[in-house]
Amino acid sequence: MQFVAGKSLRAELATGPLEPARAARYVEQVASAVAVAHTQQILHRDLKPHNILLDDSGDRAMLADFGLAKWVDADQELTRMGHLGT
Repeated sequence: MQFVAGKSLRAELATGPLEPARAARYVEQVASAVAVAHTQQILHRDLKPHNILLDDSGDRAMLADFGLAKWVDADQELTRMGHLGT
C-alpha cells in the first residue's frame, strides 16, 4: 500500500462535521473503491472512518486496511460467524 500523507476520516471528524459537499465527495470516492474491490471478488469487512485515509495533497479519500478482507470465492469454512478459530 502506498504512503498517504494526511489523516484518517475519524481524526478529521473529531474536529466537527464535514461540509456536505466534501462529505459527499468522500462517500463517492470510498464507494468507488469498494466497487472496484467487489469487481475483484474482495469484501473489505472493516469499513469505518478509521480505515478511510484523507490524502492532504489532493483531498482524496482512500480506503485502507484490508486486513479482514475476504475473497468471495474463498473456502467458506475459513470464517464463519459463531465459530471460534483453532
